[in-house]
Amino acid sequence: MEQVIFGLEVEPTPHVKLGAEYMYNAGFVPLILPTITGDRSVESHTFIVGAELTF
Repeated sequence: MEQVIFGLEVEPTPHVKLGAEYMYNAGFVPLILPTITGDRSVESHTFIVGAELTF
């Protein structure tokens, strides 16, 4: 399994943080029976966007 993650977080104002993250996975390795059910041909691309507000 290979994994690459890129992320960025900015604070445009004192109580607001904005973030974005990209994650790439190549291969699948489950926690149960990994040698039997693992699959090298699986690829996934995930993009996550979030905000944090503090008071």
